Amino acid sequence: MRSGVHIRVEGLVLEKLLDRAVESGISFLSVERRSPHDIELWLDDGNARRFLALAERFSYRAVVLERRGISAARMRMRARWTLLVGLCVAALMLWAFSTRIWRIDIAVEESRYAPIAAIEAALRELGVTPGVAKERIDTGKLEAQLYERAGGFSFIGVKMQGVRLLITAAGEIPAPDTFDLAADRDLVAARDGIVVSVNAMAGTARVEPGDCVTAGQVLIAGEERLSAEETGGVCALGEVVARAWSEGEARADLYTQRRAYTGRTSTSSVLELFGWSVPLSQGETFSQMEETVLSLPIVGMFLPLRILRTERTEYTISREMADLQNLKEELARIALENAISGVPEGSVIVDKWIDYSMIEGKGIVARAVVEVESNIAVTREALAAGAED
Repeated sequence: MRSGVHIRVEGLVLEKLLDRAVESGISFLSVERRSPHDIELWLDDGNARRFLALAERFSYRAVVLERRGISAARMRMRARWTLLVGLCVAALMLWAFSTRIWRIDIAVEESRYAPIAAIEAALRELGVTPGVAKERIDTGKLEAQLYERAGGFSFIGVKMQGVRLLITAAGEIPAPDTFDLAADRDLVAARDGIVVSVNAMAGTARVEPGDCVTAGQVLIAGEERLSAEETGGVCALGEVVARAWSEGEARADLYTQRRAYTGRTSTSSVLELFGWSVPLSQGETFSQMEETVLSLPIVGMFLPLRILRTERTEYTISREMADLQNLKEELARIALENAISGVPEGSVIVDKWIDYSMIEGKGIVARAVVEVESNIAVTREALAAGAED
């Protein structure tokens, strides 16, 4: 296969151009005349550049038809110089990135006794954030520092996995509630409700079924009659079951917005590195459009050199009446979830219902009510702790 540069030249008196080329020291691999005003030439890379400059100088039309061999390889390399630069930058950045921690993962079961936020705050105080040098991290020392600063954990482990720092932790198991049987105390209402039953095992009941009580009201007093004229303090024990209600709402517009795509699309892209960006292409924008941004890494996941490609799709919005039955079912589901979310832990749901109402003919509101029964007798300390939470 012939190698070199294949050139077509068009013009008058082409022999004169060839003579000038030979006089300038340009040599040809082959010369083929196609017509009186059209010839095709094969030259090596260096002679091709000189011949093209000579043809331009004397106003001849010269077109490169193809390149083969070394000439083609050189052109491909020139066309892809940005890739070579990117590869060099990638190699340098990959080396730099491998010496630092860029990802911090915390694996712990969230609880109020062992919050993940405590570990995150401790890491910030210690200066352990994405980008920190690996040489600054002593995993054994960091474990001890986190255990001391975070609190509420029975175990904390630290491992380095490449550019990732993995922190595993286990929360402490809280001690069960204890009380001194010899200490005087009352049991009070944890929340408002209507008393269903009272079982006073120690102390004196101050309420009976059917009574309405409010949070903080004494249910079982920490005292017992020792004689006809004398009472003594005891640690009140017992259970008071009360009925309470939790409400939830959900509302929506009677009209829905329907989106219809017009079929018009556009695409734009930028090259981004460390917050610095260069536009590669600029697409059209629409008054109403849906945008999707794709991040395309160029040299790997650890180097932030990427192309951000934004795809835009135009659409129109029309206003239509919603399906009332489907809308009511969806609102009922949301309202009921909101109501149940307010139900105290340990409660038993005994009834629930949903009401609907219109808002000036434009919207609809669903109101869900959940009726529950639960033991509301707690100590004053537990009531205060619940209020703080």
